[in-house]
Amino acid sequence: MFLNVQFCMIFLVSHVYGYLFPIEPRGPLQGQEWPPGSPWPLPFSWTSTEQLVTFDTATFRIVKNFTGTCEPIDFAIQKYNQGFLFPVYGNGNSSSDPSLPVVAELVVTLSDNEQQNECLQYPKLSDDPETHEHYDLGISVTDNTAIATLEATTVWGALRGIETFSQLIWPNDDYEGQEETHFFANITEIHDKPRFSHRGLMIDSARHYLPERIFYEILDGMMYNKLNVLHWHIVDDQSFPLVSLKFPELSAKGAYNDKAIYTPEAVQRVINGARLRGIRVILEFDTPGHTHGFGRAFPELLTPCYGDGPSGSPDAPNFPEHAGRENLDPTQNYTYNFMREFFTEIAQNVTRDSFIHLGIDEVYMGCWDPSHNPVIADFMIKNGYTDLHQVQEHYTLRHIEMVKSLGLTPISWQDPLDSNVTLDKDVVIQAWKDWGHPWDVQFKVRITDEEKSRILGGEACIWSEFVDKTNIVSRIFPFVSAIGERLWTFDMGIEDMDAANARRRLDQHRCRTLRRGLPVQPILPGYCGRWETENRRRRR
Repeated sequence: MFLNVQFCMIFLVSHVYGYLFPIEPRGPLQGQEWPPGSPWPLPFSWTSTEQLVTFDTATFRIVKNFTGTCEPIDFAIQKYNQGFLFPVYGNGNSSSDPSLPVVAELVVTLSDNEQQNECLQYPKLSDDPETHEHYDLGISVTDNTAIATLEATTVWGALRGIETFSQLIWPNDDYEGQEETHFFANITEIHDKPRFSHRGLMIDSARHYLPERIFYEILDGMMYNKLNVLHWHIVDDQSFPLVSLKFPELSAKGAYNDKAIYTPEAVQRVINGARLRGIRVILEFDTPGHTHGFGRAFPELLTPCYGDGPSGSPDAPNFPEHAGRENLDPTQNYTYNFMREFFTEIAQNVTRDSFIHLGIDEVYMGCWDPSHNPVIADFMIKNGYTDLHQVQEHYTLRHIEMVKSLGLTPISWQDPLDSNVTLDKDVVIQAWKDWGHPWDVQFKVRITDEEKSRILGGEACIWSEFVDKTNIVSRIFPFVSAIGERLWTFDMGIEDMDAANARRRLDQHRCRTLRRGLPVQPILPGYCGRWETENRRRRR
């Protein structure tokens, strides 16, 4: 089952690579002060000395020690080599510090050559996340020669290690300004692995349409936080932007307009962009509720509601309980046949993941109430049902079995369990009914080892009633970072769980992400170094 964590407004004190402004006279900031180049999320094992190395930004490169193409690693090497390691601003002058050993390259090694086969594969859910994304990273000096090495078991572990290496590098970002910028790292040894295999972010493209370019910004931010699942809530009552080749009417009548759509090719581009970053994409098609998007093109799929009672007319709303039609109609075979054809297309031509999210939440029971709806009443009598939740179970079990027959593993929100629907153990349940909390409360969530045995991981979820392309990235980041650390980092003690100790390291990460070109939301007064006041060349 998923541990689900949700968003609310989050506030914390801002600390950056050099300047932190506490509000006088309220005293010093609480919590630990971290040295520059402190990684996020916190690694499993991290030792560092005060001895420094430096970089020649004109010649340093990340390289792999094996021949041949490896798309995800090649993508990461190109992305980080082109500006993420050494953000350029001001006059653009940078050089190595002549007094220190110079790191010439980071050598990336896959410990099992067979794992190179994963270079062309799609990332899967691992039964052993500690091995699947494990990596060893070291920066050392021998005879005044600096060496940086990264060894990983898999391609996906190598991606996580490259990100951590990039975070260890920091500039002499003095506000007084130097003629040239130097970049440094400390002598460091890291052995790292994630605690959970599913570390996700759910986004919603139905309430507000999100242009394709926004997905790549979000995926970049996820990569910087070692999140590995994009849960895409792609359709809902408000719009149906996915283009179905089998049922083109769905988007033709359900999308906001003929531009606010996702063609199969666009979905595949997003999925492949995610794969290159070591991220899976799980699509969600919520039924039997949240289906007005289906109903605009195929109204006969939805249950006629009797707002005036059984003696009244169908298609009669009873606001705010229900509209004239709600929920897929569980009483007719047409509904199940349609859904089989639709999900067959999804399984064969759209998704690449073995999991599919079926929603199954927030059924509008007022429309199905047998005391008001004679169609549902007759259906219950015919099937010997005495409780309305048995109707929900009828739809749920039939729908789940159909999806499983297509070779997909279903995920459901927790609602069927709340309604006493009995589900097979191979159905993944995502718990969501909890209040959103500030990041520091979420950061303190503790999961025991016994609980961990029943949990695949967790997600941050952001629905888009009040979010669109103008603000979604800044709403997500850096707050999702706190959730990312709780899902990656093992509970190592009270200090590790203390939000006051983590907040300054989180602010370092916020400034780091800002320098990489993402519009990350500011938190409280602070300063991200010369980046904020000098012209810089933006590299993406």
